[in-house]
Amino acid sequence: MAPWLQLCSVFFTVNACLNGSQLAVAAGGSGRARGADTCGWRGVGPASRNSGLNNITFRYDNCTTYVNPVGKHMIADAQNITISQYACHDQVAVTILWSPGALGIEFLKGFRVILEELKSEGRQCQQLILKDPKQLNSSFKRTGMESQPFLNMKFETDYFVKIVPFPSIKNESSYHPFFFRTRACDLLLQPDNLACKPFWKPRSLNVTQHGVDLQVSFDHAPHSFGFRFFYLHYKLKHEGPFRRKICKQEQNAETTCCLLQNVPPGDYIIELVDDSNTTRKVMHYALKPVHSPWAGPIRAVAITVPLVVISAFATLFTVMCRKKQQGISVRCVPLGGRPGGMAAERETGSTCFVQVFLCYSSKDGQNHMNVVQCFAYFLQDFCGCEVALDLWEDRSVFREGQREWVIQKIHESQFI
Repeated sequence: MAPWLQLCSVFFTVNACLNGSQLAVAAGGSGRARGADTCGWRGVGPASRNSGLNNITFRYDNCTTYVNPVGKHMIADAQNITISQYACHDQVAVTILWSPGALGIEFLKGFRVILEELKSEGRQCQQLILKDPKQLNSSFKRTGMESQPFLNMKFETDYFVKIVPFPSIKNESSYHPFFFRTRACDLLLQPDNLACKPFWKPRSLNVTQHGVDLQVSFDHAPHSFGFRFFYLHYKLKHEGPFRRKICKQEQNAETTCCLLQNVPPGDYIIELVDDSNTTRKVMHYALKPVHSPWAGPIRAVAITVPLVVISAFATLFTVMCRKKQQGISVRCVPLGGRPGGMAAERETGSTCFVQVFLCYSSKDGQNHMNVVQCFAYFLQDFCGCEVALDLWEDRSVFREGQREWVIQKIHESQFI
């Protein structure tokens, strides 16, 4: 081999050895795996996410050492904001990615990235101060930019982020927030990781109604968590304390079922709590009233039977009245020479109608009095009876002539 070829071969070998590690890091940077260095803070770094676009270098800083200056020009909101979530030290970490807006990009000197929990006053802040190049132009508007990792965040929690370019004539409140929710622990870590024990909840908590009973079924927690049994708390929505049932985790099964018996209908709050009170899952369920297949027939019988008994009694009484009336009725003969003329010849000791004397009390209430009066009308209209009514209360004090009237009615009446 020629001497110059040997020299070139040695040169390329040395160059590959020196730069090989840098090439490997650059090639692996786009993967989903996060190394330990990803969770750390870097002072200066490239913010570009795409090698085909212009690279921008920022100096990263926290928000306590720099105050956003007020500019004289309008700078647009950040575009294409996305959130990259991963786990760092068994907690959530996120990196914010975005692109600068085209409006006012030539006046841009940096970004202030503010991350805040939605229902808390705590906030984290980073500043990206432009280092190279000193000034941007419209060719950088599609460049992807990246923040430092935001660490120590909570699982399944709502956050929002604001990306404020500076110096801008607009203040911080004029820039729009971007809302997101962190993922569950078992999605960022392994499901059986002990760090996920305080955050474990059954993926499926199903409630099924069986008549007046409720069946609650749920999937199991990983065995490494050490849960032996669960408490099932339930109560009506507007009741006081919860009622409790212990549900033992079924072995050799993927789910556990608990049966709540004889539960009255209504809107229920149901809680599933583990034996160490570490985790809790709440749901609402509306238990519907049960309509028995015998409810209709029983109701019909309960209404029909009294009506039949009353009708039979009325019919029997009518027949008795008719028979009695036939025994004491007046013989009617036609008058001489007048067709259709009738004359009544009363038999000795007999009357034309069956007479009924009803004594009742007003102390039994208005409904009782109405029933007695209706019964009297029935005897008159349908049975052809002559009915006399009187109150028991009037028997204690008789007015003048009243005693004779009562005695007469008692003697004349066939039914008292």
